[in-house]
Amino acid sequence: MRKYAREPKSIANLTFEMIEQIVAPIKPGKNIKIWEKRTPTKYDVKKYRLVTGKVKAVYSKMIHVQVKERGEVCYNECFLKSDLARYKFEIQ
Repeated sequence: MRKYAREPKSIANLTFEMIEQIVAPIKPGKNIKIWEKRTPTKYDVKKYRLVTGKVKAVYSKMIHVQVKERGEVCYNECFLKSDLARYKFEIQ
């Protein structure tokens, strides 16, 4: 009998309805803090990247976040809802 590599149960069994329930509290105008998982490298050993910003829009498959850096400099990031369901996030 062969063994196949597969994703953990908690990630593999997410349905569209479960994803929508997880990201339902995210609404435009709210502040959000996201801990994005990343692969550590020899130059940067952190396992997470912290993204703090304001939710600008919620689309059918993604969420648009405006991130404000020092002063008035802003940039935009879009996160897929399926990815956000797997990340840790906090709404303020």
